[in-house]
Formats: sequence, structure tokens, C-alpha cells
Amino acid sequence: MFRLKILQGLNERSLKMFCNSFCGKREDSFSWVEGGYICLHSSSDLHIIVDDEGVYHRCSPETIGVFTQELDREKQKIYEGDIIEFRAENGNDYFAVIKYGEYEQGSSGTTNVGFYAETLKPCLELFACAEITSDFRQQSVSQIACRCRVVAKSSEWEG
Repeated sequence: MFRLKILQGLNERSLKMFCNSFCGKREDSFSWVEGGYICLHSSSDLHIIVDDEGVYHRCSPETIGVFTQELDREKQKIYEGDIIEFRAENGNDYFAVIKYGEYEQGSSGTTNVGFYAETLKPCLELFACAEITSDFRQQSVSQIACRCRVVAKSSEWEG
């Protein structure tokens, strides 16, 4: 996962910006919280988001995502694991899941590393499709952010 790799090599300035770069679903109230991320490994892993007021919230590890540094067309933060809806160049509307890693954009054969949107089935109705089809495409989040809309967190996807 990206959240463990990114901490290496951060300077003090970027570390301050990075501290409020995570979101996760609280285990006690199931509400979403944004803030800094702490992972404590012991007999049981603790995944904690520390909010702006310094309050610690234990979160489900599968819900924790890092901020991509991009906003959708409604100025909402886009996080790793978010489900977005966007209109592709072909005019079709799609759902996509935000991921981090190596991806191949389009048919160029060029491999990139970073945040990308992995396209799911064309949208028929909200949350009606969760399987990735054979014609999925991977696109850089920075290239589609202004024309996408966050519709759900990955743990809320009903597919």
C-alpha cells in the first residue's frame, strides 16, 4: 500500500503537509475522519487517524486512504480507494476506483507510477457494477480530476 511507502524521504516541510493527508472510517461510530495516520504494530495492529484537534480515532485498516493532492469537480478531496464517476473521451460515463502503483495509460505501452483511476463497467445506475471489465482503462488521477466526482469510499461500494 502507498501509505507505508511515502513516509520515506520526506523533509520537515513536506511532512507537515503530509500529516493531514489521510482519511479512514472510525471503528466506533463508522463515520469518516481526516488527519494524520499512525500505524502501531504489536500483538494487534492499531490504525489511528489523528484529527486537526489532536483527537485519536481508531480506524478500520481497509478504509484508510492517502490524499492524492487532487480535488474533484466539486472541490472534494480525492483519496486512494475512493470510487469516482467521470465522463471519458468517448462520451461514456464510468465508475473508477482510485489506486496507487504502476499503471499503463491508454495504448501507448508507457508504464507510469502514481495515483490512477482504474475504470469499472460503464455506469448504468449508481453502484450497479463492481467487476472490472476486459475493456478497463487506467488514467492518471491528475488528468481526470477536474471532470470526475467522488461518489463513494471503496468500503461503501456495493458490488
